[in-house]
Amino acid sequence: MNSGISIKMHHRGAYENLWHDHKYSILAVSHKKFASGAKKAGSNPQRILGFLDFLANCSETSYSEVYEALLSVYNEVKSYINHNQRRSVIEKIVANDSTVCEDLFSIISDKKIEGLYGCRLFFRKSPVFKYWDFGSFPGLWLMLGPFLVHVTPENVLQRITDECRIKADELAQILDELKNGLSKSKFAEYPTELQTSLRKNLLLSETGERYHLNLRFSNYLSSEATTERNDSSETTFSRNTENILLLIEKCWDSNPSDIPLFPEDNFWKDNDSEEFSAEQLNEIRTYFQEQTLSEGNIQSSAESEITISDEIEEEMME
Repeated sequence: MNSGISIKMHHRGAYENLWHDHKYSILAVSHKKFASGAKKAGSNPQRILGFLDFLANCSETSYSEVYEALLSVYNEVKSYINHNQRRSVIEKIVANDSTVCEDLFSIISDKKIEGLYGCRLFFRKSPVFKYWDFGSFPGLWLMLGPFLVHVTPENVLQRITDECRIKADELAQILDELKNGLSKSKFAEYPTELQTSLRKNLLLSETGERYHLNLRFSNYLSSEATTERNDSSETTFSRNTENILLLIEKCWDSNPSDIPLFPEDNFWKDNDSEEFSAEQLNEIRTYFQEQTLSEGNIQSSAESEITISDEIEEEMME
């Protein structure tokens, strides 16, 4: 198998991490969606396909309550900044000033508020089923229903150079530029293929004003570390299983409406899958079918209201 890729069966912690990154972007959609997402993420037994379906549907919905989401992010960062900074951020939130996202991102970066590094308000165009880990086992996690696929940072970089047909030193220079932040006009000079690859590998943070390197990946680069395989929970699968799962990633990247379904037969016919036997495909398909049966209907369940505290008047009076 590819030494840069490993496969596990799904577990609760991975999907809890995914929800942690998505929660404020879901709150920006609506209070009801936020409450529903929290319920799905914490359900027991965990409804992973229903949760992925929920995230995919929300990603296609416009933000109607971004005000509440930005205020929630502010509540997490306010203890790190002074009175004038707090007042400036609050005033921009109230005025619906689009530059407030850049201000919040800068605070998160400067103050190293790691809990917000993956906040999906800054990754609106990236695939919903991926999560970047920067802990003891750094890399890109693909949440493929019953399977978790881990791609090391080194392999992520290799994927981008292969997809975009650029040299490693060229990519390194681009990532260095993104670490310092890029304007819209400068980022627009990048080839469209590269922009897409950065987004789908979860390396690009976007504030609406500027483009930045994912802070988790930036931390990894700063550490000058390499990823070592030493995980007893890793499961052994064949190379063909790995390739099948990476094709599912490709399907979901290209057609988010297909999340969280196992691709239909036409997809496999169109993607040079002759190397896979019908038996190998059916084995992976069976995992999805069994998970679907265990969850029942994967459509979004009834949602309930939640209340978000409003602290604006108090902050403006300080």
